[in-house]
This record gives sequence, structure tokens and C-alpha cells, in this order.
Amino acid sequence: MGRERFELSTFCVSGIPRILTEKDNLRIELCQIREFNQTVNAFKDFCRIDMHRSDRTAENNSYWIRRFFNSVKKNPRDISDRDVREYLMRYRSSPANTYANILKAFKTFFRDFMRMPWVVESFRFPNRPFHPKTVPSKEQITAFYHALNYSRYYDWHLEEVMRK
Repeated sequence: MGRERFELSTFCVSGIPRILTEKDNLRIELCQIREFNQTVNAFKDFCRIDMHRSDRTAENNSYWIRRFFNSVKKNPRDISDRDVREYLMRYRSSPANTYANILKAFKTFFRDFMRMPWVVESFRFPNRPFHPKTVPSKEQITAFYHALNYSRYYDWHLEEVMRK
């Protein structure tokens, strides 16, 4: 072990090792994954407790953040608005609600949780059409209840006929 360590501990001028064993690389990756999972779990707790979001919303937000970082493969502190823009381009043709949910997760993560508002401040939510609810008129309500009463009478009358 001492000899292996000596052979692999070749340092370049800056003090950073030039050669790492595969085991060291795996250890670094596992450490990064552990840190990333801790970050996502802390974000989920932040959504639930600090932001008073429902469990389902916290799950959805952490889902989109996890997908983003699996795609980008960067440290959260190294993310730029360009990375977010490239990722959101994939969802440009998606339904407006899907795009808005992804953007909500990003804004909550970067602006509120990471305190890096410059990453997401230029992004705007899509315009969603307003669909007002229609209230039935008095005549429509009367016709509905008349049909309902007729249906009950018809069902009752049908039962009487069937019994005979």
C-alpha cells in the first residue's frame, strides 16, 4: 500500500494529483452522489417546512431538480443561466403547465434555497389561457331538475312494469 500510494502520489506543480486510481475516482463519485442526494433531500425539507408546500409539491420539485442535475452533471454552485436555458429548451413544446412546473422548481431551488437568484431571474412563466367557468342559467337548472325528476319517475314506473 505504501509503495502504491507513493507511485500514485505524483503531484503536478499546483499540488493537484495528476493520476488517481479507479478506486479513488469511484470514491470521489460516490462522495459527490452522497452530497448531491443530501442537497436534494435538504431542498425537499426546505420546500415542506420553510416554504409550506405540500408533500406532493416537494416531491415534484425535487424530481425536476434531480433530473436537471443528472442531465447537466455539474455542481449546483457551478450552474449558470445558460445551463438552465439549454435544459428548458427541451420542454419548450411541452404543455404550458409542465414548463411552468419545471420553472417553479428551478426558481424555488436557485432563488430561495441556494440563494442564487441571478441563475433564474431572466426566465418568465408561459402565458396560460384563462377559461372562465360558465354558470348555468335558471332555465337550464329548471330543465336539469325536471329531467332528473322525470328520470326517477321513469325508473320507478319501469320497476312497477317489471314486477307485473
